Amino acid sequence: ALTAVLLFILLPPIPALAISVATCIATATSAALAHRQIDGYTGDVLSAVEQISETAILLCLAVAAP
Repeated sequence: ALTAVLLFILLPPIPALAISVATCIATATSAALAHRQIDGYTGDVLSAVEQISETAILLCLAVAAP
């Protein structure tokens, strides 16, 4: 929650919203894939989801950069 608040304070609204949506999509997709393939999640899956979400954030920032 703190990260989301900082995101909207430090960035303009449109890029902040795009980053939030991209992170939610990446997390939901990864969770659905883990649930379908291994019927749940483990610490390894949580670490992978964190990395995927961070990559989505960095890609959005790269696209939004002037």
